[in-house]
Amino acid sequence: MLLNPMNLVTRLGLLAVFLAAPAFAQLAVPSDGSDGHLVASGKEYIIDLSQARDGSWDQNNAAFAGKGIYDASQWAVVFKYESVTIPNGTVVRFLNHRSRAPVVWLVRGEVTIAGELDLSGETRFLPVLHNDYLIPSEPGPGGWRGGPAGPLGKGAGLGPGGGGGPGGGGGPGGGPGGVSNGAHASQYGNPELVPLVGGSGGSSLNQPAGGGGGAIVIVAGGIIDIRGMVKANGGRYGYAGGGTAAGGGVRLVANAVTGNGEISCLPDGRIRIEANTLDTTLRLAPETIAVPPEPSPVLWPTTNSPQVRIAGVAGKPVPADPSAPLQAAADVDIQSDLPVVVLIETQYFPLEGLVELRVAQKFGAAAWRPATYLSGNALAATWHVTNTFVKGYSVLQVRATVP
Repeated sequence: MLLNPMNLVTRLGLLAVFLAAPAFAQLAVPSDGSDGHLVASGKEYIIDLSQARDGSWDQNNAAFAGKGIYDASQWAVVFKYESVTIPNGTVVRFLNHRSRAPVVWLVRGEVTIAGELDLSGETRFLPVLHNDYLIPSEPGPGGWRGGPAGPLGKGAGLGPGGGGGPGGGGGPGGGPGGVSNGAHASQYGNPELVPLVGGSGGSSLNQPAGGGGGAIVIVAGGIIDIRGMVKANGGRYGYAGGGTAAGGGVRLVANAVTGNGEISCLPDGRIRIEANTLDTTLRLAPETIAVPPEPSPVLWPTTNSPQVRIAGVAGKPVPADPSAPLQAAADVDIQSDLPVVVLIETQYFPLEGLVELRVAQKFGAAAWRPATYLSGNALAATWHVTNTFVKGYSVLQVRATVP
């Protein structure tokens, strides 16, 4: 069958005109602007997440404008801005909340990043036998700490993919594990970055390992323009070979993401861009493509999503929002060198799934151990692991894998 060339040209021409002027619906950004306008200034602009007040993320924050709200139920520090401006020459960094929760920016207007937004994990370059060896490296907000080094041994990295052996690299939100001469970590997280998670820490060798890269989601009613840099890289090892931590996660949601800047979540972190248009000159590491945004962006897991938590250790209850301080305090204090029971609770989780407990010594190795089902059903169940703890600090983390 022959086509009329004139008809073909006409149709293609009409198609080109139609695509050149798309009409996009306004995003429903859940922001009342009560944190005001963020206008960063100076060479370094620090946002102290420890100043965030406790509450529900969607509450009006005008009385504490600019401080944000820490919502423990969502494990996030949320800011509801009118607009965001980071000028050229200014670097915005964060001091962690005690929970080390990730950051959520809900912006009614435009976001302009001509300078630098930095959520990278800490890299330690310390002289030999420095006292700070004993302190885990800090992650970016939403990431996990790197293992310390001390006379009692080499510390394991924290996080679902934390480095488990000497010099091991941390695993990011879904990546294969950091670069190191130690064991690689397993994958976790998802491409949607819901829930929002950063990178895991590396394990130490002769020096503390790097802290995991942080995580942020920016939802804007206007455009997001990046002519500078957004980075959530994993912290690297110091002079003597600790493990490189994993990159974190950056999620951008807007009708248009423009600019010729750079977004970096290395090594092996995640970038997710939900936009109708994405500037092709914006450099992305790792690379990704844009997907169309939902009219009402999804911020949190649904209430009936699978959940898992550590409920008790040796008969003692665990705080609802534990922080694993690892210095001069603990979430749970036990005094026993005998085997004790760690109680785990799941919700909306199939009983044929796999529940595992990670036990990481502050100065020692880490290992995942399978939990045994005790009672309950898919709506709510209990599990347990019997473990003998060594003297000193240990960090417990739990995960549940749907079959």
